[in-house]
Amino acid sequence: MGGLPQDPDAKKCVRVLCREFGWNYSEAGPRAHPAGFLHCTDDEVPCKITVYATGRNTARAIWKQSRKCAHGCAPSRAQW
Repeated sequence: MGGLPQDPDAKKCVRVLCREFGWNYSEAGPRAHPAGFLHCTDDEVPCKITVYATGRNTARAIWKQSRKCAHGCAPSRAQW
């Protein structure tokens, strides 16, 4: 079930994190529960956020988790 989440706001959130804040998105395999994974750009121990295809996380949840990044990839604004 790899790909982007079905929620349009969550899709936009993933795209903004990748484009503006340097996160990397990798799709999960076809038989995996999550849609993909977000990784910050730290080489040694990157932050990892699991992105589910449906309901388990919204744009707000993804944004909140990404704000906890201590490697300089955290979004500057607090609210999604």
